[in-house]
Amino acid sequence: MSDRIALLDLDADLEVAGKRFVELESKIISVAKVPDNITGIQVQADSRFRRVKEIRISWLKPEESSDYELTNKTRIYMCFNFGIPEATKQEYNKAWLLFQRDGVERLCSVLGYSTWGFGKWIGDKRGQDIFIVEFDGAGCPMWDIYLTVLPEHTYLDCLALAERLDHFVDSDLLPSIRRAV
Repeated sequence: MSDRIALLDLDADLEVAGKRFVELESKIISVAKVPDNITGIQVQADSRFRRVKEIRISWLKPEESSDYELTNKTRIYMCFNFGIPEATKQEYNKAWLLFQRDGVERLCSVLGYSTWGFGKWIGDKRGQDIFIVEFDGAGCPMWDIYLTVLPEHTYLDCLALAERLDHFVDSDLLPSIRRAV
């Protein structure tokens, strides 16, 4: 694995505004210095993962959710989009129920976190370690998993979390869905 990774800076419309490379050991972002000229960063790790389709680093501005900073350690978060595109219709119908009922607690353990919650968008997060949003009607079971970015997090930490999430889906979530169908 290279010791550098490509990042795409995203503008307000989530269009690519620039590309840069950083060291994997670099801190994700200085909590005191959230960039004003971009609204997020997409981590270019497309071919590294089977299930994780996208990794973004983003932040909420105070006017987007005034109480977000009061209930979360920072306003900066990582988002991992993942899914199970090969799921059958029966598996699709079981996936969300099983993930909510049993999978989330196991995922917390795999990722090294303890608290979790569900919502419709990141602004609903209220201090949970892991926050989950489901994409209804995506054609396959698909979720966004949000984690707070702490000052010590590096891009290598981000990729390690994505790798654990990828492994969790293949070794735990998908087999439990298939056993239930």
